[in-house]
Amino acid sequence: MKDVFKKVYDFEVVSCEIQNDGKLAHNQVMKFMTDFVDQYDDKDTLFIIYYAGHGWINQVSKRLELAG
Repeated sequence: MKDVFKKVYDFEVVSCEIQNDGKLAHNQVMKFMTDFVDQYDDKDTLFIIYYAGHGWINQVSKRLELAG
């Protein structure tokens, strides 16, 4: 996907790899997205978020859990 966005559509691409360091994957993704929006937010900015990974619905909290 990264190459398609860069080479075909000439988009600027910023990627983040989830670290398996004991921190929750969900928290890592949310922090990255928050920092990204803070840095690049503008009325003419298009944000496309592509997550390549696994996740599941936590049956207790009913929230999406991302695999690290």
